[in-house]
Amino acid sequence: MKCYGLYDGDEIVGFMAIIFQPTSHRTSNNNYRRVHRLVILPDYQGIGLGRRFLEFMGDYYQRTYDAKFTIVTSAKNLVKSLQKSGNWILTSQQLNKRITSSGYQAQRRQYREGAVTYSFRYKRRKDII
Repeated sequence: MKCYGLYDGDEIVGFMAIIFQPTSHRTSNNNYRRVHRLVILPDYQGIGLGRRFLEFMGDYYQRTYDAKFTIVTSAKNLVKSLQKSGNWILTSQQLNKRITSSGYQAQRRQYREGAVTYSFRYKRRKDII
């Protein structure tokens, strides 16, 4: 996991954690990075910093690691922003259903039943026409 900060002068106003995402796809580029956590302080929300931070990091990971850059979110404002930007591809959306198995206690704490999650992939430079 790698962590990054977004600053306004000396004050940190945003945070992003990115993880390597192993996949079972047998493609020539099986190099995925996924945003694990994105946080923007409340006073700085709603002005596009989160999306601009994501796109900056997406460009960085493409250039530096030739990686596919993804995010999964249920945050409605972020979903709308990513859909409008033209730089993101919606790859899936899913309604979270109740987990009933007792073996998933840790997962249940993080799982919001009834929330819709959206998966996006940052467009690779060759995807942008």
